[in-house]
Amino acid sequence: MQTINDPNEWIEDAISKKHIKYYKYEDFRDVQKIGSGNFGKVYRANWKNLEQYFALKSLSNLDNKAIKEVVKEIEIHLFLVLQLKEKVKMVNSKNIC
Repeated sequence: MQTINDPNEWIEDAISKKHIKYYKYEDFRDVQKIGSGNFGKVYRANWKNLEQYFALKSLSNLDNKAIKEVVKEIEIHLFLVLQLKEKVKMVNSKNIC
């Protein structure tokens, strides 16, 4: 991933490179508000026909600083996911699983 000069461009680039998956709001059902935070509201919802709940964040009134914070949160999440995948590869390569 690149550095954050233009956060909106960073998000668009991450989506186009499939680092972040874009979901259409209309693909979610049973949407229920569960809270709110500095950047907007948080909902829980089912995606399509899955019975698993997902957290949806509805972002509002974002200035450049707030967008950078959101991007930073995404970067941390992506880093942790990549670290977990790497550990799973190591375990599998040692025939532990």
